[in-house]
Amino acid sequence: MSDNIPFELQVEIIKRVPVRSLLQFRSVSKQWNSLIDSSEFITHHTLNPTQPQHLLVRYIGRSEIKYVSIVDDDSFPRHKFSPTVSPTAKLLTHIRVIASSHELVCLCGFAYDENLIILWNPSIRKYVEIVF
Repeated sequence: MSDNIPFELQVEIIKRVPVRSLLQFRSVSKQWNSLIDSSEFITHHTLNPTQPQHLLVRYIGRSEIKYVSIVDDDSFPRHKFSPTVSPTAKLLTHIRVIASSHELVCLCGFAYDENLIILWNPSIRKYVEIVF
């Protein structure tokens, strides 16, 4: 594709790709990897109003804590998925959502006799646990 389509046009196409696919597209070429990892591209992609917003819901189902992400668009509420959550997040008690911004969620709670903060991005299914 890169030989036949000018890079500027490729950039415009890539800007419309969902985050989850972008992570895979970084392996297409060094040029795509540099573009997708650039701060300008990340800023544009996270502030782009065409990307749908998600409603993150936490509930207890059959004695197990579950999370579901519902896309806030014309398909609401049919388009939903269960995001990958850290095993520790499911064990958190006294859980609070501290903040969320640009698809990043900060959870705070208590597990394993420790206070924990979990920084979580449901879109790319990654999280970081911080003990404090």
